[in-house]
Amino acid sequence: MKSVWLFRISAAVLFLFGALHTFGFLTFRPKEAAGLAVWNAMNEVHFHEGNGIFSYGAFYRGFGLFVTMAFFFCALVGLHLANTVKKNPVAVGWLGWALFALQAANLVLAWRYFGAPQIAFSLLAAACTGLAAATVPGAAKLHG
Repeated sequence: MKSVWLFRISAAVLFLFGALHTFGFLTFRPKEAAGLAVWNAMNEVHFHEGNGIFSYGAFYRGFGLFVTMAFFFCALVGLHLANTVKKNPVAVGWLGWALFALQAANLVLAWRYFGAPQIAFSLLAAACTGLAAATVPGAAKLHG
């Protein structure tokens, strides 16, 4: 079935996107003096919150790793949907469309805030997921 392969491709794209995202944000260091000053301030300025002491750099890394986990989770959902389509297509229900909606929103955010690589990965993930959801047998009924 076409939808099985499209969900699998989407899952692979999302996994790769997550891995590259992690590598990129963990290894990025600004080259310009102004950017380096901001990066240093994010890591050197600490503040108290609750019972802990944090830096903006730690928040940046934490949210970045959260985004990585979200990409990996979406990839797992895509693999689950690919397996579900093979066994019980009706059970895919609205979840395929929900995954597509999330990837479409990610594409809008990538277009607005990021560069060509992020846009390309987001576009590919959204296109594969949307086509997969549309080609699930019984997809038009959106039940499940």
